[in-house]
Amino acid sequence: MATLDDADTINGNAGTDTIVLYAAGTAHSATYTNISKIEAITYALYTTTAAVTATLADANFVSLDSAPISAATITSVVTIDASAENDSTVAITGGTGNDILTGTDTFLTLTGDTINGGNGADVIDGSLGGDTLSGGAGADVFVYNGQTDSSSSAPDSITDYLSGTDKLQIHLNYASVAQDLTITGDVSAGKTSKTAAQESLTGIRGQAVYNTDTSQLYVNNNGDNLLTSLDYTIGINAGSVAKTTVADADVIWKITGGTGADIITGNVGADIIDAGTGADVIASGGGIDAITLDGGSDDVAIDTIKLGSNELASTDTTAVAGSVAVDTVANFVSGAGDDIVEISISGIESLGGVEDLVLTTNVTVTTATTTAIEDGAAAIDTVGAASTFVHALTIHDGTTTHALTEAGVEIDLATGGGNALTLTNDLTDGDAFLMLIDNGTDAALFLIVATGTASGAMAASEFDVIKLLTLTGEAAISASIHADNFSIVA
Repeated sequence: MATLDDADTINGNAGTDTIVLYAAGTAHSATYTNISKIEAITYALYTTTAAVTATLADANFVSLDSAPISAATITSVVTIDASAENDSTVAITGGTGNDILTGTDTFLTLTGDTINGGNGADVIDGSLGGDTLSGGAGADVFVYNGQTDSSSSAPDSITDYLSGTDKLQIHLNYASVAQDLTITGDVSAGKTSKTAAQESLTGIRGQAVYNTDTSQLYVNNNGDNLLTSLDYTIGINAGSVAKTTVADADVIWKITGGTGADIITGNVGADIIDAGTGADVIASGGGIDAITLDGGSDDVAIDTIKLGSNELASTDTTAVAGSVAVDTVANFVSGAGDDIVEISISGIESLGGVEDLVLTTNVTVTTATTTAIEDGAAAIDTVGAASTFVHALTIHDGTTTHALTEAGVEIDLATGGGNALTLTNDLTDGDAFLMLIDNGTDAALFLIVATGTASGAMAASEFDVIKLLTLTGEAAISASIHADNFSIVA
């Protein structure tokens, strides 16, 4: 099979032609630009761990409905992208690995493509048209890039969805919208009719509700409180309790803001948020979320990242390393009058084992690289005038720059570390303070929690380190951070 590559030409012409690609133990990766007028593709006998990657081109098939593409016997990872094929639909069968399967962007009938993931944790993207999708065994993700992928005009049908195992990735894309938007990814309790579902809407983009009568999930895409072809309509087989067929934790929200000052709220999944170019406020919710701001030297909009009780939620009785699902933020701009991290005192203190968020005037750090951020302006008025509430520093032990992990920070801050802590005031069990640390590549905000009464130099056994937030690409934020970049709220 490795001999078939981008340059090879196959023209099936008349008749019923099938390409069968036999494994030879070598990975297959090709774009089928020069293959045309065939009726089926089969990948066979691929028993190694080498991957199969196939990108279809238009006219591989000609005016076929459900042209078969089978990788059913393949045990390695299969990636099939049929999105460029625009005059035929396909019937893709995945193998037993964790496959990535993408259907066509056109359809000849309302049935659209048929995709069966097979075994494995598959990613399935039916693309445009009313597709029939089956994940098979494994924790599968069904991807929706816009409401045209599955609307009331041509809804998809997911046949074997399992809440708590499978996921939906739903894109709410407002990149071209200039007005200020409120976008909230949220699944409400199911309703027994479309009318009841529509009446439950409150005008916020991103509201999702399941109709138990038609077994369809609606997502209000345009915020007009009407469920039309401008919104998502996704057919999903009913769960054992129909009203809870889809839960908040089942949805990965991919949200793209516009050019206005948007208010964007994620939920408990691993959401993907691109804030857009306005002065946006982002509350990502629970989960390990990826947030992208409009950064750069030409960025004049001040974005705000909220760290509240939802973002800091943990089920641990006593919060320790790994207790918080840590978001990553790209393109954060530090300095006077720039982006803001809003930190909730109640959110911090709701973590198990944390009693009080204290000022870092209780702490000195044995390095000249420390920047003490003080509240000298109204931006941090909860703390009070000229109170140091966060230390910013570069992590090191004199010779080694550590990774920005909780374990690496603990080594650095403990007795004998490159930034060893010395307490100027005693701490009691549950007292916690904030430190912003960079390592020459990225930066992260950490909570340092005393695990008992502590005074003087702090040994590693006397404190826990909890990562709260990662700022990617902020290699030397300790030199540029400013009090304007923080807001402490109740």
